[in-house]
Amino acid sequence: MMITALLAASILPAQVDAGAILSKMFAYNYDATSLAGTISMSQTIGQKKATITTRVQYELPAKIYIRQDLQASYGNKTWLVTGDGEGFTYDPPTTGLESNSKNRLYEPVQYIPKPSGNKLEKPPTPPPPLDCKGIYSVVVRSIGDRTLPLDIAFARAEDLKFIKNQLATYKYERDELVAGVNCHLISGDWRDYGLAPVSGKFNIWISEDGQLKRFARKEHVSLDQQHVEGDVITVWEVNLTRNSGVDQSLFKIVY
Repeated sequence: MMITALLAASILPAQVDAGAILSKMFAYNYDATSLAGTISMSQTIGQKKATITTRVQYELPAKIYIRQDLQASYGNKTWLVTGDGEGFTYDPPTTGLESNSKNRLYEPVQYIPKPSGNKLEKPPTPPPPLDCKGIYSVVVRSIGDRTLPLDIAFARAEDLKFIKNQLATYKYERDELVAGVNCHLISGDWRDYGLAPVSGKFNIWISEDGQLKRFARKEHVSLDQQHVEGDVITVWEVNLTRNSGVDQSLFKIVY
């Protein structure tokens, strides 16, 4: 009987640790020296639909490119972030679809504080130069789709911690193919932030080596002023490659 039980146990599928899979995803891009690819978002509520296509790439220490193109029934818009390693430009934060391309902001990677003018005072010590993660923290309020897949791509420690708290519960469901890649499907309850009540459900597909390949979220919303109520279903298809060739021609200042 004991031998039979041992043989039976040996042929049972191994238990998949959902937490370990998520941890592998959080760590995947943390030490990346470069990254390039696309994130395609589609969002529906009832008969309304919007899509945002993100092209993103970066190269350490401070070269960055993010372009997002929105297409929706209510209008289209483009957001752009560019950096050449010495400085970076981005659109000022706005709401709605108004154009802000003529008012782009420029910041240097290395901030040099101005001296006080008092010769007896020691000149102020400049802060460390911004790297790609630091630049991302500056520009995230100026893009259209700042969500889990893009945060995972840049892998700032603060953002990864925030995402971990958004996943209120999680469990392994099964393995599925996404774009020809075998992935672990993790599902669970979603919340906007760590102490918020659960407001939706999520599914996340992660490859064996930790790549995020797809993320889907379902939330119920009620917007009285816009006469909109229903389930908002958002899906992100992720196709990013770390530590590979990037297009150097995109790393330029665009005013």
